[in-house]
Amino acid sequence: MTRRDRRWRMTGLALALTGCIGRLFDHDGSSLTALWMAAAVAGIILALSGNRLFILMRAERNGHPAMAAAIHQRRRRRR
Repeated sequence: MTRRDRRWRMTGLALALTGCIGRLFDHDGSSLTALWMAAAVAGIILALSGNRLFILMRAERNGHPAMAAAIHQRRRRRR
């Protein structure tokens, strides 16, 4: 795992922790509850996938859903 990937994963953990703590202190059930839950879910996804999440999102947006996998396989074959 690279430093960059580790940094993204730590950012995801921090975001998930912020979302969970915010949800714990938000007792009135306001509309902020949905925001805290969304932050927690986004943080968990980012913590699990790291930098690959943005690579996959960019590939999907550009209309090449298999591009990220093809690049990964090509780099793997080179090694």
